[in-house]
Amino acid sequence: MIVLYVDDDSDDREIFGAAINTIIPGVRYNEFEAGQKIIEFLAKKKEKPDYIFIDINMPKMNGYECAQEILSVYGVECSRIVMYSTTFSPPDIARFNKMGVHMLQKANTFDELLGNLRKLLAGTQSSSTASIAQGG
Repeated sequence: MIVLYVDDDSDDREIFGAAINTIIPGVRYNEFEAGQKIIEFLAKKKEKPDYIFIDINMPKMNGYECAQEILSVYGVECSRIVMYSTTFSPPDIARFNKMGVHMLQKANTFDELLGNLRKLLAGTQSSSTASIAQGG
């Protein structure tokens, strides 16, 4: 499995990486500090990632713009895009549902993050992104 994560916060990247590696030992995991960095990475790679997690609130290219760019260049078949944020406003939920991307709310604890990721990665979460955005 190949998982990519983009977030400008180094602490969030460290915690997320630890969670992914706990759940899927041996996962091929790459993290990026900016939307443009992941776009450049995807342009060079031939293999499509299974999941791309994108923080919404980033400088220069925010998560929405990053997801739009990925979808416009690589199409929806490239991977499962998951917007990953502390909160989702009703307009965010509507926008991301329309784009066909999923949402995952940032957890308050590491154990909660593990549980949320396990559900998402196992495919047990319903296709409704609103429920996961509200904390699952």
